[in-house]
Amino acid sequence: MLHHAKRHQSRTLAKLPGGAFWRQPWPAEVTWLRQNINISGYADISGSVVVNPFFMGKPSALSAVLLNEAVRVFIWRRRRLAPMLALTPIQRRNFGKYGKKRDQIDTVLARLVTADPSAGVPNLSQRRVVIVLNKALKLYAIPPETRSLRSMTIRSNSKCFRVKGIHS
Repeated sequence: MLHHAKRHQSRTLAKLPGGAFWRQPWPAEVTWLRQNINISGYADISGSVVVNPFFMGKPSALSAVLLNEAVRVFIWRRRRLAPMLALTPIQRRNFGKYGKKRDQIDTVLARLVTADPSAGVPNLSQRRVVIVLNKALKLYAIPPETRSLRSMTIRSNSKCFRVKGIHS
């Protein structure tokens, strides 16, 4: 087990908000990612975030993918902060293919926390959970009324993640 932990550490590129780690994909993952270029990245159960090196999106989307997946890892680890919630009809339609209902909720919450407009308009219970998650993660998104959807800044403690042109 210790040997695996050392191998895992050697693939780590950075620590992300909420305790997740950004790591390089394993060779088997590279093969899968090459075949799935529509997937920008994902979080795995070990708490690692992997970005698809073959993703054809804008390079500026990297920080958005990292932060979004780091929030998902945080939600998985701190389940009590993100209970089962109702999704809006639009969210159900947009995220219905994201696996089980729990996966859909986690995806929507992570996108709401990172101010991703693809999450749609949150309902009241989602807003409450997002406030709790933002406080727990120490993330502060610039309010929507003071930013454009094409540019956003997320602050985490002393670090600042600049995300530009991410969801257009």
